[in-house]
Amino acid sequence: MTPRPDRDRYVAFAFAAADLLLELDPELCVRFAAGASQNLLGRSVGDLEGVNFLELVDPIDRRYVARLLDSLSQKGRHEPVSVRLLHVGGRQSKVMLGGCRLPAPKSNIYVTVTLLHVMASTDSAARDDKTQLLTKDSLVSRAQEMSAAGDATEMSLVNLSGITELNRALPAARSDALMEEIAAVLRAESAGGDAAGRIGEEAFGVLHSSGALDLKRLQAELDKVASAASANTGVVVETKVAAIDLDHASLDERDAARALAFAMASFAESHGDDFTLHSLSDGFAQLVDTTVGRVADFRQLVRGDALTLAYQPIVRLNGRRIHHYEALARMPNGDSPYEMVTFGEQVGLAEELDLSVCQRAILALGKSAAGTRIAINLSGRSLQNSRFLASLEKLLEDKLPRANAGLVMFEVTESSTIQDLDKAANFLTELRLRGHPICLDDFGAGAAGYNYLRRIRVDFVKIDGPFLKAAVAGDKRERALIRGISATCGELRCHTIGEMIENEGDAKVAIELGLDFGQGWLFGKAAALPPMT
Repeated sequence: MTPRPDRDRYVAFAFAAADLLLELDPELCVRFAAGASQNLLGRSVGDLEGVNFLELVDPIDRRYVARLLDSLSQKGRHEPVSVRLLHVGGRQSKVMLGGCRLPAPKSNIYVTVTLLHVMASTDSAARDDKTQLLTKDSLVSRAQEMSAAGDATEMSLVNLSGITELNRALPAARSDALMEEIAAVLRAESAGGDAAGRIGEEAFGVLHSSGALDLKRLQAELDKVASAASANTGVVVETKVAAIDLDHASLDERDAARALAFAMASFAESHGDDFTLHSLSDGFAQLVDTTVGRVADFRQLVRGDALTLAYQPIVRLNGRRIHHYEALARMPNGDSPYEMVTFGEQVGLAEELDLSVCQRAILALGKSAAGTRIAINLSGRSLQNSRFLASLEKLLEDKLPRANAGLVMFEVTESSTIQDLDKAANFLTELRLRGHPICLDDFGAGAAGYNYLRRIRVDFVKIDGPFLKAAVAGDKRERALIRGISATCGELRCHTIGEMIENEGDAKVAIELGLDFGQGWLFGKAAALPPMT
């Protein structure tokens, strides 16, 4: 197509910063095209005439791009954002997409497309499987990048209370469409179009320039999407929003990142109830100070002598012989360190605790009776941390001869979901090859257990205590599920362990359900390891 004479100058200006120019009518069909369409899309500019632009967009980004273009009727223009277009050859072209619309009624839309080079388009960020939004950790990293670039940044936090229930009530296709639409709304408001993340089951975060986002408008837009999806379901979704001003030049970058992670986790866990725009915006600097103090206390505890380990026996249900002991961290007052572990995971310090427990347990093993075996917990977050994996590998090589590797088992806990499952599975495979048995902990407590069992070869599966307790209480459904898990594990040649076995009645049910090993007060409380004789 040849541009009209009065358009030549504007096309020339646009080409200074773009590879392809498009003019779309109000229905988003291409009316004019000029530029490198063959390279970007595998089509000539003539072939584009009359094609709906959304057909050229990768399905992953289609709803998002539709929202961006629709918003031009109010905003007039949007900054270039990263999206994926479809080449007729089947490959993706990652591009920067810009757009504007003149204020005249029913005016056309003008779009610029610029190809991203390979280095610039590489995307290693972890993403939520359901929405393709950034994970919480990736969102924190993106916030750090924006801060390092000198951008004045805010993060808006969104809680969609009831969205989980609504997803259960909807057919799978409608549920997927709902989450895609929510992701599209959030991405459309984020900096660069890819600075929105999922930070909890019903909680999300959006990074944007300071003052650039109207929270009331965002809330209304999300309410509209949820209301349309929930029609005739009886489910009510309530939207809550809050904001944090991240523009604190005086704050240490690492401390600010930890405080941000802690704020997001707290927001997600509270369902937004205890957070307001005022409390977060005005209190973020104070939150940083509080977090820094807690981090210092955490590290002092982890690195000092106050944190101790106790060891609870795991026995064969038939014969009651002790097979191994689980190493359990204990606070100075003897309490469970659950709150400390949770805080460590929220601020990215879980690997420091896990490594400290590994060091203490291996040291204790060297002072215990011959043949003593112990199990050490590893959080999902630690298994994704390259620094931790390297440190654990060095610790094992330096302090535990390979001939004794079978004396140390590692339990994979589900307290933090593993996003990079391939990386974790590869490392656990290396541990097994070295001779360390692997156990999946708390099986049945979360949705990820079966996925882990599919992807990770293990030697033991530990049934979550409350799961087994429900079966002991007579729940036929739970009994059938545990019996099925036992049968599956038998075929996979791995053993099963039942938790929270406190009396002979519990033990009898565990045996009836096919479990191999038991752990609980019936067999012994956590205590010191039997000493070397």
